[in-house]
Amino acid sequence: MKKLVVIGLQILAIAFTANAESKEPFLVKNLEGLSINQVMVSTSGGSIEVLYEAGQKDRIEVYVQGSNGMNKLSQTEIQARINTDYDLQIETNGNKISAMAKNKKNNYDWKSSLNFSFKVFVQTNVETELSTSGGSISLYNLIGKQTFRTSGGSLQIKNMKGELDGATSGGSISIENCNATANLSTSGGSITAKNSKGKLMLQTSGGSLNFEDLDGIIRASTSGGSIAANNISGELKVATSGGSVN
Repeated sequence: MKKLVVIGLQILAIAFTANAESKEPFLVKNLEGLSINQVMVSTSGGSIEVLYEAGQKDRIEVYVQGSNGMNKLSQTEIQARINTDYDLQIETNGNKISAMAKNKKNNYDWKSSLNFSFKVFVQTNVETELSTSGGSISLYNLIGKQTFRTSGGSLQIKNMKGELDGATSGGSISIENCNATANLSTSGGSITAKNSKGKLMLQTSGGSLNFEDLDGIIRASTSGGSIAANNISGELKVATSGGSVN
């Protein structure tokens, strides 16, 4: 069964709660009963979070705010900008949910632009494909294959099992309490890995590496930072071009 929701002014009264300036979701879509096991989210300026949390109903929340961070926008103002300048879509097809937010115009006006962030509550067993050009990506308490990319934010990964394939061009990476095969890289931030096991391939071009309580096969490198490792079991191979090793 396929359902498509294209956000329009006519559904403003029933679909939207308080605006994002009060840290409340602008839109909440219920996913209960759909048994979602695939999540695809793409946004041009905000963060993405996918998680399982006991007692929480399956749902997707959309947060919207002005890019300049200075002006407080009403629901009506946000909706007017969406109608004229953005594509915001949420689609469910079988056990898959897809969410997308992008600017319809080629010219970017930071004074009137919006950032769209997504928070998705799902069951534990799920596969994700996530991308954002300007925000962080967070994954918590999931089992499965996760693929995620951001051009300017951090990666936060906790209590995960399965396969992790993630990259950021400008943020830090944190992985904790995971049992995974992980391939994670950043072009400009540090990497911290704690209390995890599996096969971990970690790379940064400009930050430090900090490891504690790891078990398995760990391969890590940095082009310009220091390396600190404590209580490592298994096989550890690390390299740095410009920092100390402890």
